[in-house]
Amino acid sequence: MRWLALLLLLASPAAARDAALRSGEHSGYTRIVVEDPGLEQWQLRRSAEGYVLRLTPGDVRFDLRRIYDKIRRDRLAAISPDPETGNLNLRLGCRCHARAQEIRPGVLVIDLTDGPPPADSPFEIAYQPAPVAAVADVTPAPQPPVPPPVYDYNWRQPKPPAPAAELPLEDPALSLMRQSLLEQLSRGAAAGAVEIAPSVPPPEAEPLETPGSFSQVRVGETPGFAPQATERPPDQLTGSGLDCIADDRLDLGSWGTDRSVAESISGVTGGLTGEFDRPDPEAIRRAVRYALHLGFGAEARQILRSFAVEDADRPLWEALAAILDGEAGAPEVLRGMATCDTAAALWAVLANPASGDPPRITAIQRAFSALPPHLRRHLGPRLAQIFLDSGDVATARGLRDAIARAPGAPVLRSPSCRPSWRSRRAMPKQGSKRCPHSPPRPGPRAPGRCLPWPSSRSRQASRSRRRRSPLSRRC
Repeated sequence: MRWLALLLLLASPAAARDAALRSGEHSGYTRIVVEDPGLEQWQLRRSAEGYVLRLTPGDVRFDLRRIYDKIRRDRLAAISPDPETGNLNLRLGCRCHARAQEIRPGVLVIDLTDGPPPADSPFEIAYQPAPVAAVADVTPAPQPPVPPPVYDYNWRQPKPPAPAAELPLEDPALSLMRQSLLEQLSRGAAAGAVEIAPSVPPPEAEPLETPGSFSQVRVGETPGFAPQATERPPDQLTGSGLDCIADDRLDLGSWGTDRSVAESISGVTGGLTGEFDRPDPEAIRRAVRYALHLGFGAEARQILRSFAVEDADRPLWEALAAILDGEAGAPEVLRGMATCDTAAALWAVLANPASGDPPRITAIQRAFSALPPHLRRHLGPRLAQIFLDSGDVATARGLRDAIARAPGAPVLRSPSCRPSWRSRRAMPKQGSKRCPHSPPRPGPRAPGRCLPWPSSRSRQASRSRRRRSPLSRRC
C-alpha cells in the first residue's frame, strides 16, 4: 500500500501540462503568444476587467516568468491564472480590444489592439463560468403505502352495451336554403353563366419539428472554439487587424498572354469601349493588368484616368503603377501589408521601405521569384538595395540569385557596371551608381541599378564570388 501511495503522488503532477507565454510590443498592438503542445480547443471571452482565456483540456500550468520582459503595462496591466477554474485572466490597462487566432497547432496568438472592437467580434461575448453539476440526493422521499388492488369484476355478468352517440340534427330552414342555392347554381352552370371550380384538396399539414431533429443539429465548430487541425492557413491579418491582400490579386505573372507584345497590345486595347462608346469594365480591367504585367505604370494610370470605371482593385492598380515607375509614396491600400504572408509584403516594402513593420522575408522571396523575368530585373536592384540598407545581406543575395535565374537576362558589358571593391569603398552609398546609356525613366527594358554586392573580408573572397556569379561581373 505504501508503494501504491508513492506512485500516485509521483504521477499526480504529471497530469498537468506546461504552457509557455511570450510577448512582444508592436506599433498599435501588443502580441501575446501561448504555446501549449496539448491544446485541443480554446475560448477567449470578455470579462469585467478584460478577457478570460480557457484552454481545453484543462489543468494547465502557465509560465508567466518572462511575460513582461519585452512589453509595458499600458495595455496588459496584469495577467494571472484563476486558482479555482485554472483559466487565464487578462486585465487591460487601456481602451483596447483583443483578437485571437491559432496560427498552427498548439500555438495561440492574442493581439491587444488599440481602439474599440468590431461589432461582430466573437471575443466580446461575456464570459460564463462552466456550470457545476449539483450532487443529487440519493435518499428517496418516503412514499405512502400502495393499497392492494381490488378485484370486483364478475365474469358471469354480461357487459352492458355502450351508449350510442347522439347525431346532431340539422336546422330545417338551413337545409331548405342550401337546397335552393344548389338548384340555382346548377341552372346557372347549365346556361353557361356560372363556372364551377374544381374541388381544391386540403393543404398538407406542415411537419412539426421535434426536439433532436436534424434541422437543429449544428454543423461546424462552436463560436469561440477552433478545432485542432493538421494544416493551418498562414497569417492573413495585418498588425492593425486588416485582411491581407490575397495572392491572386497581385499575380502579375498571370496577367500576360502567350503572344508577342505587339500583337497583345493591339488585341487588349482594341475593345475598351462597346456599343454607344460605353466603357467595357472587363476589357479595361484586362488592359490595365496587362500594362502592369509589362511594367508600364504610366500607361496603366492613363487607362484608368481615361475611363471612369468603378472597380474594387482600382486603388491597388494605381499603387502598383506608381511602384513600377518608382513614384510610390506609401499608398494607403498597402499600409501595414509588409507583415503579411502573401505577395502584398513585396509591394508594401517597395512602396514604403521605412514603414517600421518587420517584413515577412519568406513571402517576399516567394513573390519575387514568381514575378516575370523582366519585372525581376526591373525591381530586383531596388529591392536588394532596401535590404542592404537595413543590413540584411542574406536576403539581398537571395534576390540577386533570383535575378540570375531569370531566363533571357540582358548582357550589358559597360566597364562601369562591374563592381570594384576599391570604387565601392570610395562611393558614398552602395549601389547608387547607374549603368551608362540607361533611359531617363525605368521600364521593362531598362537595366536599372547595378546590383550591389555585400562587402567581404578579403580580396580573394570577393574574386571567388565574382567568378561564381555572372551578375557580379556585369549588370
